Amino acid sequence: MLTFLVGVIPFLLLPFVPLMLIVGLTRLLTRGTGKVYDWFSHAAKPLVGELYHIIRRNLTRNPRRSSNVAIIIALGIAFGTFTLSTLATQDAHTVREIRAQVGADMAVQPIDSQKNLEPNLTAVPGVAGAVLVRSFSSQSSNYCCPTVFGFDPKSYFAVAQPESWYFLDGNSESARNVLSTTGQVLISQAFFNQAFLEVGDPIYLSETFMTSNNTQQVVQVNVTVGGVVRSLPGTGFGSSSAIFGSFDTLAPLQGGPPYSHSDVYLVDLAPSASWRSVKTAITSDRNVAYVTVADEQIEALTSNPFARALYQFISMELLFIGIILTVGIGLILYAASLERDVEFAAIIARGSSGWQTAKLLVGEAFVIMLVGLAIGASVGIGTAFFATQFIAAGPPGSLAPLVPYFFVFPLEALLLVLLGPAAMLLSAVLVSLRTARMNVAQVLKLRGG
Repeated sequence: MLTFLVGVIPFLLLPFVPLMLIVGLTRLLTRGTGKVYDWFSHAAKPLVGELYHIIRRNLTRNPRRSSNVAIIIALGIAFGTFTLSTLATQDAHTVREIRAQVGADMAVQPIDSQKNLEPNLTAVPGVAGAVLVRSFSSQSSNYCCPTVFGFDPKSYFAVAQPESWYFLDGNSESARNVLSTTGQVLISQAFFNQAFLEVGDPIYLSETFMTSNNTQQVVQVNVTVGGVVRSLPGTGFGSSSAIFGSFDTLAPLQGGPPYSHSDVYLVDLAPSASWRSVKTAITSDRNVAYVTVADEQIEALTSNPFARALYQFISMELLFIGIILTVGIGLILYAASLERDVEFAAIIARGSSGWQTAKLLVGEAFVIMLVGLAIGASVGIGTAFFATQFIAAGPPGSLAPLVPYFFVFPLEALLLVLLGPAAMLLSAVLVSLRTARMNVAQVLKLRGG
């Protein structure tokens, strides 16, 4: 009880992690040592030439001002990359869950399992392939309570096209070879752990049913564990204990009554096919109970009013952050240039041109921007990766999800990392124009009274 309650605390503190990391890291790196400015000043050398020595000295001499600007930039970049990457990872995981549950592009449930729907399905324009997946629910084994699934291995792997994460060892080719060997089966990872099995162990399956003469008939099948998988697409998503075998291996179990098994047909669509027209054609078949379409469920998920409102709010917020960052950095640099008028005027009076002095200001802004970008992007991506994996693990004691979380860095986050600093640099260039056109005599006269 105490472990469960304490385990919730990190989830509540998770949104504050990027903020604390950014402020702490930026202050530590920019105020604790001047080497950070030394490293990043070299990156400005192609832009400002030999002036990078002066830029490094100026930034090292006044680290507090530079640190504050870097923190602002890092916060905006980190928040954007963290939010966009977390949402993109969650969306990709949800899509992967839907496809794992459906099993293929479509799943068709027949009304009468005695009739073979495969020829009718493959005859529909736009259908590239179909395969029958049969689950046997009335059988028992020497280990408790697995669900047995049967299918033709060659057709199944061509239609379902399972991803690599389904397989703990090997790949789809090795799994298909196991199932193609009569007498060998694949088992789910949950059944593997619950029954304390090993590859090569025997499993005894039996099924008892009543014949037409009201007598009991027992059918037994002896199989061997040939491999372990997380699960397989379209085979009862979320089923904890499962055995997967070919129809040849499970042939004795198919002689039972219709109620002893349930069927579903997985359908693979051609790349250019429209799922709407294919679904309409399939549902017109009188022996079809219902049709589940993966793309239809994904569209329903993305068209959800709450999801649309959330994405619009986040987009508006990120746009607002970009504008505030650009304008804010511009104002900060402008205020800093006002404070340093005498310094710039003295540099010009000693022989530097106004454009060289403006280039100096742009170079300083460029180095500060690089520091904020490096810290913000690394912290934002790192915390987003940690958050998605932490969420996948769940609270202490909870079961890990069947479908793993794969980190996604979306294009929107990449645009934010590239275009955000570019807009800030543009504001620095605009501010530097004032320095390039400075009236040196007037500034020095004001200094002298």
